[in-house]
Amino acid sequence: MKHIEQILRVCAACALLATVTACGGEPNTTQPAQKDLPRHTGFLDDIKKMHDAIDLVFVGDSITDGWRGGGSSVWQKFFAPLNALNLGISGDATQHVLWRMHNGELDGYEARLFVIMIGTNNGGDSAADVAAGITAIVKSIKDKQPQARILLLAIFPRGEKPDATRAKNDDVNRIIAKLDDGRTLKYLDIGDKFLTADKTLSKDIMPDFLHPNLKGYEIWADAISDTVKAMLKESTAAWAGAGPYKKLAALAEQIKTGIGLGQVLKTLTAKQASKDADEAAEAKMMFEALHGGGQSSLDAALTYKDSNPLSALAWLDRLSVQFEGNEIGTKAKQAADAIRKDPKIAKELEAEQMFKQIQAMEEGFKPVAGKKDPKAAAFKKLNAQNIATVVGGCQQLIQRYPGTQAAQKADALMSEYK
Repeated sequence: MKHIEQILRVCAACALLATVTACGGEPNTTQPAQKDLPRHTGFLDDIKKMHDAIDLVFVGDSITDGWRGGGSSVWQKFFAPLNALNLGISGDATQHVLWRMHNGELDGYEARLFVIMIGTNNGGDSAADVAAGITAIVKSIKDKQPQARILLLAIFPRGEKPDATRAKNDDVNRIIAKLDDGRTLKYLDIGDKFLTADKTLSKDIMPDFLHPNLKGYEIWADAISDTVKAMLKESTAAWAGAGPYKKLAALAEQIKTGIGLGQVLKTLTAKQASKDADEAAEAKMMFEALHGGGQSSLDAALTYKDSNPLSALAWLDRLSVQFEGNEIGTKAKQAADAIRKDPKIAKELEAEQMFKQIQAMEEGFKPVAGKKDPKAAAFKKLNAQNIATVVGGCQQLIQRYPGTQAAQKADALMSEYK
């Protein structure tokens, strides 16, 4: 019965994800919209400064942004030691988060866990539309960071007493709860921890009945800390198996790095015939976990081959390197090579390469007062020639590769500097 219930949850989540892309007339909440470009640019700089050492990412609006303010001491205690990145921006709705994700905030690193809490700023949208926006965010993460797990938090309660706004957010929460697949995405509602027995929201926790103070952030951290650590541990150790390992502890640690997994499998194949019974038993358990995880990842990558070939290609390339010399790596490379032979994909890849060159030029812009704000007159004047070069490059890309994902990004980038 438990197994059947899990399958039903997965099916419900898949159906909800499919709704975002299958339905015509998509709601505003699922349409990427630019907002607060300087903050977004700052996040891209943060990603580069962390040099790919990003394990945990928080996604959200002002409530998440507040980890930098009233919750800063709590952040430093609970999450900073976990190589955490905060991608929260005050005032953001789902469409703003989507724009940022489509424009670099999911690129250049491989996180192990994303924590999402968004939607309270979509005040004028229906519960179904807000849920669709949140679902689109989940899909973006799954597409660009397929290795990561997701902790999806219910929208926090707001307002001193239960009212229509709270009721709508509760409806959103009931919808997005179905995204919990019992495997890579966990839904968690901690709203009651902020409320009294009669559902009153105290000023001692959220003085404006929306944004937590220090006490509120302590409640939040305490409520999710164990889950966050457990999910981080699962994402790291899954391919190594249950353990703990004594004879083959060094191999288990190597598996966690994701380097040379194909060679590790060869070693484990030999170790299963070890005369040391304990070593042989550990090798068998580790081999089954590693091979099963690699095969599952390969199967998952192949499911994206038609719907999102660029994401599938990136995933397959990673598997071909990780499992080089093993059947999984060979199959991944063959599948990746087949995708590259598709003329449409070749066109997308060429366009992506050209867009990266444009982005490299953009990175060379000189800041004014420490900021790179395309809307500031002083910034435009200082970088006039370089801006003209970037805009010209975007125009060439759009003309040469119309309809590609890179052309869409180039159009968005060009609009920032025109």
